Amino acid sequence: MGGRVLSEASARSRALAVALEPVVGSVYFAPEAHDAYAALGFGPSPGPVAGNEWAESHWGTVRLPDGVAYFASRGGVLGQVRGEVVAAAFGVFNPAVVVPAIEAAWSIAAADDVVAARTRGAVAQLVRILGPEPEGIGRVVELLERAVAPLPVLGRPMFAGLSALPVPTDLMGRMWRLGDLLREFRGDAHVAAAAAAGFDGCDLQVLTERCAGMPPRSYAAGRGWDPEQLAGAEARLTARGLLVDGAPTSAGLVAREALEAETDRLCVAMVDAIGDDVVELVRHLQSWGTAIRAADGYYPSSPQEAVLAAGVQDWMREHDLAPFAGAPS
Repeated sequence: MGGRVLSEASARSRALAVALEPVVGSVYFAPEAHDAYAALGFGPSPGPVAGNEWAESHWGTVRLPDGVAYFASRGGVLGQVRGEVVAAAFGVFNPAVVVPAIEAAWSIAAADDVVAARTRGAVAQLVRILGPEPEGIGRVVELLERAVAPLPVLGRPMFAGLSALPVPTDLMGRMWRLGDLLREFRGDAHVAAAAAAGFDGCDLQVLTERCAGMPPRSYAAGRGWDPEQLAGAEARLTARGLLVDGAPTSAGLVAREALEAETDRLCVAMVDAIGDDVVELVRHLQSWGTAIRAADGYYPSSPQEAVLAAGVQDWMREHDLAPFAGAPS
């Protein structure tokens, strides 16, 4: 989506985020995690998406999580908080969906128990797919530790919540927790960048959807926004000159890219800490991500890839890394 000219820091930051995503985000589609939530009293996985051609193509054959379990397992790192706090931290979901889900969740299980189930499920799936100690995991853990070490908790609620949890002692568990810390730090930064730019959660999802070339009200609706809210976001984005007839204008594409650039700026400490070794880290993570996707541990593409600047693909080629398959080349 974005231009071909990126700073080295931006290219490194985005390449790391995209390579990390299927490895860490695989927890949301892990049967082991779904079973652990069900054992606590949550609903089972509804299975793969069915009945919508675009959604089936987007999500593939991964098994989706129970909605209440999803909000509780991720939001539980904040503690036994009210749903409004979780909605604010996540940023992109309709609070009218999040708040009752969290209220229901805490009537089923304690936050710490749900978070522990999430950790067990995430690690169990990774071990099943990659083995307990895939080649290079010790080095990956070392590099992830370097990336996490300088990051501040100030203004980063999800990262702060995760930082308060004990890090697993086994290599796979340690790798996943460190990766999740980086993922949530960037997520916190992205929400902050969007809010500072005057976008609410619905605006951000609609703009992302259109800039990624997704069908109108497809991806954004999956975050719980109703037709009236989606129409309101479309009207606001149109008034700002970012959409015309539902499609992104050049100004809209620039605005969406600016959000990623600001997110990169807020995450520069992690890539500065890794330095040139980020190439090695991306190579390992990309290999694992491919294996995870092949085993239905993560869906075929992601919004991060769909809006990825062409300059990131150039950076990948320059460092003898395979361009991301789900992103424009």
